[in-house]
Amino acid sequence: MTTGSNRLAGVSAVAIAAALALTGCVAGPPGSGTPGEAPSTSTGPTSTPGAPTAAGEGSPAPTAAQDDDTAVTGDALSQAQTAAAQAAVDTVAIFARKDLPYDAWWQLLAPHLSEQAQQAYQYTDPVNVPIHGVTGSPVPLEETWTNNGRIAVPTDAGTYEVRLFRPDTASAWLVWDIVPPDRQNG
Repeated sequence: MTTGSNRLAGVSAVAIAAALALTGCVAGPPGSGTPGEAPSTSTGPTSTPGAPTAAGEGSPAPTAAQDDDTAVTGDALSQAQTAAAQAAVDTVAIFARKDLPYDAWWQLLAPHLSEQAQQAYQYTDPVNVPIHGVTGSPVPLEETWTNNGRIAVPTDAGTYEVRLFRPDTASAWLVWDIVPPDRQNG
């Protein structure tokens, strides 16, 4: 084979591995036994935001298939950070809407969350959310990223770290965790 053929074969192998890994992303939560099965331990919103799950944290991290360490630079980095920052601010602003009944709050919030975050936050009662609003500009917490990012969002209850991902660069950013100041490392 030529060098060009070797590169193409390597790219194809990576694409196939990524596709196979992504097929595992449709399963339900760990321990649920059924793909897409929602937990049935509660009948309504009761938990506090960011409360530990069985795994010990608010929401599980995106799967390895979604974790892309490819460095982004220049305009692509700026565009990625701007889009992620806007998604983070929009999500936190909705998360803080204590004035809404649960059903209306959830209908606005859920589309901004990853599937894992929807499962983790679906029983949160908006009355228990300590935030009343966003109070400043978002700040990216990472320098280079393609599909994962962290944004600091200042609120009246402290600076929240919003963790986001997107399956690929053409997709919208989704929040997989909203981390209150007391749960942040460092």
